[in-house]
Amino acid sequence: MQNIGDQSTSNVNVMMRSQSPYLIITDSSEFYGEFLPGQSILRPNGFAAKISDTIPDNLKVKFELQANDGDTTWASHFYVHSSAPQLLIEAMFICDTSGNSNGIPDPGETAVIGLKVRNTGDFQLQTVNCLLTSTSPDMEIVIQEDILPVLFPAETDTAFFQVIFNPDMSYGAQIDFLFRSASGMFQAKKKYIRRAGLIVEDWETGNFERFPWQRSGNALWTVVTSPVYEGKYAARSGTIGDSQGTVLSLQYDMISDDSVTFYYKTSTESNYDFLSFFVDNILRGKWSGIRDWKRAAFAVPAGRHTLRWQYEKDIYFAGGEDRVWIDYITLPVFAWPFVDAGPDLGICYNQDSVLITANGQEYSQVQWFTRGDGIFLSADSLQTIYFPGAGDRQSTSVILGVTAVNEMAIMQDSMVLYIQHLPQVPSPILAAPDLYCRFATDTVVLSAAAGPGEVIRWFSANCAGLPMGSGHILPVAAPATNQLFYARAENACGVSDCDSAGVLVLDLPQIDVGRDTVLCSRDYLVVDAGSGMTGYLWMNGHKGRFLVADTILFPVNQPGQIWVRVIDGNGCYAADTMNITFIRCPGGGIESVTGPGVSVYPVPSSGIITVLFQGLPVREATIELFDPLGRKQHTRKADIRSGSVQLDFSGKVAPGAYILIIQAGGRYWARQVIISEGLSW
Repeated sequence: MQNIGDQSTSNVNVMMRSQSPYLIITDSSEFYGEFLPGQSILRPNGFAAKISDTIPDNLKVKFELQANDGDTTWASHFYVHSSAPQLLIEAMFICDTSGNSNGIPDPGETAVIGLKVRNTGDFQLQTVNCLLTSTSPDMEIVIQEDILPVLFPAETDTAFFQVIFNPDMSYGAQIDFLFRSASGMFQAKKKYIRRAGLIVEDWETGNFERFPWQRSGNALWTVVTSPVYEGKYAARSGTIGDSQGTVLSLQYDMISDDSVTFYYKTSTESNYDFLSFFVDNILRGKWSGIRDWKRAAFAVPAGRHTLRWQYEKDIYFAGGEDRVWIDYITLPVFAWPFVDAGPDLGICYNQDSVLITANGQEYSQVQWFTRGDGIFLSADSLQTIYFPGAGDRQSTSVILGVTAVNEMAIMQDSMVLYIQHLPQVPSPILAAPDLYCRFATDTVVLSAAAGPGEVIRWFSANCAGLPMGSGHILPVAAPATNQLFYARAENACGVSDCDSAGVLVLDLPQIDVGRDTVLCSRDYLVVDAGSGMTGYLWMNGHKGRFLVADTILFPVNQPGQIWVRVIDGNGCYAADTMNITFIRCPGGGIESVTGPGVSVYPVPSSGIITVLFQGLPVREATIELFDPLGRKQHTRKADIRSGSVQLDFSGKVAPGAYILIIQAGGRYWARQVIISEGLSW
């Protein structure tokens, strides 16, 4: 931060925020203090944000800053471009070297399918899983998964799959290849369509209707039964005279570079009357004279081309039958038209029109259509304007479709136009989890349902200020205290009212086992983990409320640690520790179990126990007896002015170790007592 003014300022605090749906600012405030004129101050790690795994590559993210010194506020902003990986499926290919190596699905072939995958982003991708599926009954997928270990930025790699094509599939059958590549949250999908087998025109239909043939000239080509190269039919040139011609042509859109082959037969005046073959008005070959069936093959690049067979006679003389024939034309896989009507759109009910844009390839003509009663400004253009009708507005939505055609095929796609009113309050609004113990979770996932074409905005206040994020699902940092999250819906008509969902954060149980301590080896310490818990677990596996620490548990002069973990009725956990050491204290005499203000004897006893009170300026004490699991066995209020109280548990509790809790004058003592079965009561 820099003070670009000519006056000093102090107590400057800077706040950061961003409206990007791809990040959550987890540390939005930093104190900069005093600025001299022109001074720049750098605060490393002054702010923090959590970035979504779905952030696009090279996204321009805006950060807004507000600096305030208590008197004046300065606003500024800056931009950061994101770096993220991005998957792209570039191409597929068919390797059928075990078949005819033509790269086309043929009946009965076993083939390897290659998928080229590229990382077009700025960050590497780890473990790219590639999957091939298909809806075609003519292809069995033998190996449908492959893994690319790593894709570095701008790197392309190939995944391989194995398939078997149905021996009985028909020529020209459509086979779809559905590919999905994914690495974590990043994925790419693409669909390819290939036509099976060779595409052949042999006129076995008995006519010119299998393909969109065009016949022209002084006489029309015809289908004949003799002579033929194969099957029952062939095409023969029209009967023409001198200086005349007859033409057979086909417009054909090829999906890839390939070749056109055919068989021809001529019976003409040699070197004068020719059968010629053209590709886009470029002569590729010509033949004359008396020739029996011969094969011709010509390379043709991908794209739309006009293939033309033409027989022409010169100005005089004749030869043979003055006719030519062609049969068994093989054609490359043709390019199907592609059209995408675009995403579903929403407009407000009071909007009179909407601009819609489709994408298309390999088409010769497009045509929009509606399932409603509206009209298009120009229905034969990919980009047009639609005017909804009264029926469209009443039904609140209408399906709009577009048809793309070329010489060989037709394709349609559609989208939905939603005609919206003011959005309703999102319902239901949920927070998950909505009840948890403090610090038990890092993230709360907010979710809300809304209508088509609506966007959910989330706020930390009552739909005021900048939104904290957008989307039907939004993960946020789990708050440490009870909090409400607010949401509203937005669409082309405006915004809805606000509603909320809250999270209830449960307090952790309070536990304090005491301060670190040093005791004489003749003493012991009763450690109390507190009442009201549903479960206890001490470091030695004990599961009761109290733990008696002595030199059996902690040998003399060996520092140890007491720890306990408790759970309360809400299922929340807490823990505490204390360090303890037993030492040999100087002095003689018999070691006795005593404590400040209170002592208990005998230990062990037959059930009759005396509690001595030493110099306590109170009249009454509360005495409670607990078993090792913390269950109360006895309680009594006693007058202690005489300095002692005798307790008789004979026959009232089973032999064993117990904890005696004495409370008097606001003070608390815990003493272990042992009622022995072997002593006389």
